Amino acid sequence: EVGDESGSVSLRARDEQIDLLQRVSSDAGAIVLRNCTMELYQGKHLRLAVSKWGKMSVYPDGIDSTPSPPTRINQEINFSLVDLNLIATSKS
Repeated sequence: EVGDESGSVSLRARDEQIDLLQRVSSDAGAIVLRNCTMELYQGKHLRLAVSKWGKMSVYPDGIDSTPSPPTRINQEINFSLVDLNLIATSKS
């Protein structure tokens, strides 16, 4: 899972991304995600994925515009646990 103070979401990681996440997690570090996409997993749950054009790197990544990592991750609000099929839409 990745996130910030507003909430968290599941991250789909592959191959070398998994190794990077394990290393950063063991060091209590942070990652920088760029050009990611939101996917619908099983047709109802949100999941973040690093796309073909995306990039995952260790913070700091040497780019001046990269913001500081969040001070905490709000795991109480996990947007990936919400079944989007159950959310009612209001009619105007």
